[in-house]
Amino acid sequence: MRIKQKQIQLIESTLKEIYKKYKDRGILSIYLWGSILTEDFNSKSSDIDSIAIVDEKSKIKDNEEINNFLKIRFQKIDFKLNYLYLDELNGGKIKSRLAEVIVPNLLLLDFKNWKLIIGKRYSRKDFKLKEINLDEAVQLNLNAIKKDHLPLFKKGDFKVTPYFIKNLMKVCYYLNQIDNSERKIKTRNNIGIQAPLHTNALGKSILAFGNYNLEKIKLNSYTHNTITSIKNLENSLKDVRENGYAIDNNEYQDAMRCVAVPLFNHENILIAAVGISGTKERLTLEKCNEFGKLISDIVSNHTITS
Repeated sequence: MRIKQKQIQLIESTLKEIYKKYKDRGILSIYLWGSILTEDFNSKSSDIDSIAIVDEKSKIKDNEEINNFLKIRFQKIDFKLNYLYLDELNGGKIKSRLAEVIVPNLLLLDFKNWKLIIGKRYSRKDFKLKEINLDEAVQLNLNAIKKDHLPLFKKGDFKVTPYFIKNLMKVCYYLNQIDNSERKIKTRNNIGIQAPLHTNALGKSILAFGNYNLEKIKLNSYTHNTITSIKNLENSLKDVRENGYAIDNNEYQDAMRCVAVPLFNHENILIAAVGISGTKERLTLEKCNEFGKLISDIVSNHTITS
């Protein structure tokens, strides 16, 4: 049995234990949600999100007692139980900490992917809050960033917090789902996905301008075009340095191409890479070179101060 499956079993049994102990205080249901239910979950870095739906007369003033219990049982994992009042999901006054941080409409946007662990089973139609579309979701997340983070940025007190990252990632995710084209076949990027550096344009941009020992990289093959020898990788990185951009030509996923450039801060320190991807039919090698020069020009005209 995989480690993740064992973790989920322990998580579910723990949440059931909590429900039985606190249901008399107004807990109606407990759900799991977030990365723990997807392939993106990383047992070393991902947190675990769970939500208890409680009634309006709930005697759970806060969940500090429950989360201390979870902290003791799961010492190596960031596992918390948040709660929402049923009234908040029906358009009532915001009272819970979670609803103050994330607008309930946004939480319910992904409700179909919540997993009921124990208690009453709800459907999205059971909640009176109106359903929102992806454009509205983007706007709500941008409003949260503007309200909670920009004032700190202007005062010079801004820090990159997990909350900020989650909001920003959600904006990227929702934007990624919006496709108003008339194409019959549409593509989606898996935001947050991890891939070996030698297999893609983003990774090769970082390898080319960073300080890495190439001998320590496992050059595993993923497609017939994946670079699998140090010599070929060195030659490829040499081209990246000469051109200022990198190209992934079906090297990680068949029939997909990507072009990317490195990002440097104001001290000329490499901090990231940025690029675009598409099917090989739409993103030809000629367009890769064209877009590579264009993105490089755009990036070179902007300074990243952080």
